[in-house]
Amino acid sequence: MSTMIAIPDELVEQVKSVARAEALDEFFIDAARKQVRAIRARQLREEYERAHRRFTPRQVYERTLAQVVAFETKYALSSDQFLQDFESGLIDEDRSDWVAFYRWRTLAYGLRQMEKEYSFKREAQSGGNGQA
Repeated sequence: MSTMIAIPDELVEQVKSVARAEALDEFFIDAARKQVRAIRARQLREEYERAHRRFTPRQVYERTLAQVVAFETKYALSSDQFLQDFESGLIDEDRSDWVAFYRWRTLAYGLRQMEKEYSFKREAQSGGNGQA
């Protein structure tokens, strides 16, 4: 399955402003990586929606929370810190499982959305560490 990537006009202008070939290569790699992250995040959100349609919001929240806590434990990092570092490019994909961080990102945002939409509280579910 091929995926088309549209290049916005402002991106084309930024490319034209890069003088060195090495900088241009880095620029394209960074731009491609951002597009792949956005595409993969969208795919994971769609997969998540299909998989959780038959559960109540509380069941989805509890399952999602358990998965988020598992990521936080595995990588010894709160989801808030992970999201900040991952989205700013400070950390890259897990080389042993390249979709892990995209899945974590999707789950963390889903957890936040459920907490906002249904007023669920993480403290009541996970012993009170309060990080989402």
